[in-house]
Amino acid sequence: MKHQLLLLMVLSCAATAAAQTSDDNAAPSTQPSAQRPAVAIGAGGVASLIGNGVDARLVFSFPRPENRAIEVFGGAYDGNDASGVMAVYGVQWRRPISASRSAKLDPFITYGIMGAVVRYETTSCTSRQCTPHSTTALLPPLMPLVGAGATYVAAPRLALRFDYEAGFALFVPIGVRAGISASIPLGRSAPSHQ
Repeated sequence: MKHQLLLLMVLSCAATAAAQTSDDNAAPSTQPSAQRPAVAIGAGGVASLIGNGVDARLVFSFPRPENRAIEVFGGAYDGNDASGVMAVYGVQWRRPISASRSAKLDPFITYGIMGAVVRYETTSCTSRQCTPHSTTALLPPLMPLVGAGATYVAAPRLALRFDYEAGFALFVPIGVRAGISASIPLGRSAPSHQ
């Protein structure tokens, strides 16, 4: 678990450093940057039928037309659940709920799928000798997710994102996640033509 958290922190620092390049010709904007890819790092709390925990998550957001985005996420998980989840990953689609009255606030909904990396104890027996050992497995992204939240633009190159998600199994909600993250657009701003 410590190695995954360390890797997540190293990746986030590298992405943040790459995002810090500035363009002097860019006009400052208070609008969320829907036209550039962004990276977000955050943390959340999880409550489910099989246990509770916390996660650290990295999200890459790729813009689509009409202020929509496709987001790929992954992160380390630490909790007391019965299934031995170590990490989660998935893809989700984000779309605005409606035009916000505030230039700094952008409410949205998300829907997608999630998978997990789990570790569990098993026993191998050969020649009447049984030995316990740990096995790690990658579970496919089959859990549907539905969520909602809002992005608050704190600065031209920094947005805070608050979101809630629910995971489902056979149309029954089995867990919820509440999280907060900091989002930074990648690349340079396009020059303003006025």
